[in-house]
Amino acid sequence: MIGTSFFFNWEISLIILLQTYLIQFTQFISPIAYLGDETVTILLVGFFYWSYDKEVGKTLFTTLSLSFLLNPIVKNIFIRRRPYFDNSAIKCLKPAESGYAANDILGQGFSFPSLHASNSMITFGFIANYIKEKWAYILSTIIILLVGFSRVFLGVHYPTDVIGGWILGIGVLLIVLFLQSRLKNQYSLYLLLIIVGLIGLVFCESADYFRAFGILIGMIIGFIIEERYVNFENTRNIFRIIIRLIVGVLIFAVLLLILKSIFPTGTTATAYLFRGLHYTISLIIALGFYPMIFKKFDKYFKD
Repeated sequence: MIGTSFFFNWEISLIILLQTYLIQFTQFISPIAYLGDETVTILLVGFFYWSYDKEVGKTLFTTLSLSFLLNPIVKNIFIRRRPYFDNSAIKCLKPAESGYAANDILGQGFSFPSLHASNSMITFGFIANYIKEKWAYILSTIIILLVGFSRVFLGVHYPTDVIGGWILGIGVLLIVLFLQSRLKNQYSLYLLLIIVGLIGLVFCESADYFRAFGILIGMIIGFIIEERYVNFENTRNIFRIIIRLIVGVLIFAVLLLILKSIFPTGTTATAYLFRGLHYTISLIIALGFYPMIFKKFDKYFKD
């Protein structure tokens, strides 16, 4: 048996209770999970990085990249199986990883801690702290709680997975902000992140680790290319923001689809390495090379 199974009895009872009485609301609850998914992360990071405030976008993405890495590393230490693997009364209403079968343990990744919980804590906590308004803190808190609730309801996480994800998210956010204030330059932080990531190569066997490491390398190279050869300017022009964001997201998404169709898939080590590589290539182009066209097309707009 791959992984270990451990839980509190009340966790099983709670998941079954939620799925029993709220099953008719699945189509409404399921989309809530997307608020902690990479799709929303891409949109928010892209909004800040490509348009509104490049440095804020870099900090947010750097923080998320560390969360992406630590999450599978911790998961591969605890190797906790997802609730529906060992409890027949619990349904998997939406697989954690759409690219793999619901019963593929390594493809779906392990359960503790919840990456969606970590992502939502970092993303919306960071943005609320950036806005520094009471309504932003309230709204971010509601979103964070709803994302955690949705993951439990969908049967892919125990409540303690979500709590662990929140704790990890807060810890990562504080660590990155602390390191940025102490380290002399971003390159020192990037090197530290790579060293942390390499630890996972020793024992991580799940797909989410290789994807996370690929994201980290692509982010770092993309940021370096932009800083050295592009150095584009931010904009508050609504049309520039919309165009930059839409085109950037499309470029990233299309590249992922193309590379995914070219590179091998499956649950082998080679397939996992290529899974990370297609994120690396896509991010290098989206973060480093795509901004090169900004100056050429910005002349058609006036701030």
